[in-house]
Amino acid sequence: MAITNGYATQAQLKSYVDQGGTITLTSGDDTELDAAITSASRQIDAHCNRRFYLDGAVSARVFVAESPSLLKVDDFSTTTGLIVKTDTTGNGTFDRTWTSADYQCEPLNGISEGLEGWPFWRLRAIDDEMFPVDPAGWGSVQVTAKWGWAAVPDAVFQACLVQSLANFKRKDAPFGVISFDEYGSVRTGPDIEKAAQSLLAPYRRGDIVRAV
Repeated sequence: MAITNGYATQAQLKSYVDQGGTITLTSGDDTELDAAITSASRQIDAHCNRRFYLDGAVSARVFVAESPSLLKVDDFSTTTGLIVKTDTTGNGTFDRTWTSADYQCEPLNGISEGLEGWPFWRLRAIDDEMFPVDPAGWGSVQVTAKWGWAAVPDAVFQACLVQSLANFKRKDAPFGVISFDEYGSVRTGPDIEKAAQSLLAPYRRGDIVRAV
């Protein structure tokens, strides 16, 4: 199978495995390696409550505004093609198109908690505009953007290698423990590996984006 939106390549995983010197890979392992990378990448998405691959084109998504001044959205990496519309009457029609002067994309400078390279994931209403808020939670804001990250963070790449290796070797661990001379023992299971969790900690999104 081919890798779908993976955070590492098959060649990179093979190189990572070779560093340990305890596993011999053949071309017959390629399909399982691809599956391990794809599954690890989706585990990372679920663990972080966000995904790090970039869409090929812009698309529209609808979000629930919980504050008149700040809207949390999914990650988007560029303002090219960005369109923000609001439903001012609550009838499902996004009749008000905002100008770029009506909102501010955040985090500013692509920096969050001291780390660079972040996409935008908040829109702040400025000037006289406000996001429509309704207690019933109807989707009042439509955002068209190119969703995802422009580049996969190094820590996410490393976490993908760690998790992919664990996924690949799981078939050889009937009792849930894999032993490596260099890496020590790794306990496998349904959860993401602790080493991967540590790498991903700064990128885990704790808030909930209310998309509809």
